[in-house]
Amino acid sequence: MRECEYAHVEAHASAHGFLMEEILGLKQRCVSGQAPSPVDVMRLLRGLSEHTDIWDRQAVYAIQENTRGRNQDEQAHRAFVALAS
Repeated sequence: MRECEYAHVEAHASAHGFLMEEILGLKQRCVSGQAPSPVDVMRLLRGLSEHTDIWDRQAVYAIQENTRGRNQDEQAHRAFVALAS
């Protein structure tokens, strides 16, 4: 995302951090013998689903647009160089 100059990369990374904290918290509960509640599991699943539906979809769209713009710039530059030579 950084290489593609995605504008919201820090917020996206923060959202990943939040999800990882939730996952690790549930894992720790399981390791210590405390089964997570169905509500906790559903909250995590909803968070993962919302993340992919909103954050990841937005990131993919923005990266595709940025890449498309770069490709058009490169094509225009190559055409200009060809005309100038």
